[in-house]
Amino acid sequence: MSAVDYQVDGKTYEGWLVKPEGRTNAPVVVIAHAWGGLTDNEKQKAAIIAKEFGYAAFAMDVYGK
Repeated sequence: MSAVDYQVDGKTYEGWLVKPEGRTNAPVVVIAHAWGGLTDNEKQKAAIIAKEFGYAAFAMDVYGK
């Protein structure tokens, strides 16, 4: 799992990317958080998707840093 900074309209956001082991080219599932912002819950879901289903998963942040 690794933090990924990205920018939209000059504002910086931080998401979390999890890649499945042994795959260099996997489809990506995007996970959006609820009103409370990006939490460990979304990060854990991303890890489960990568490990159990073989997809890369990106837990995005909609509020920014």
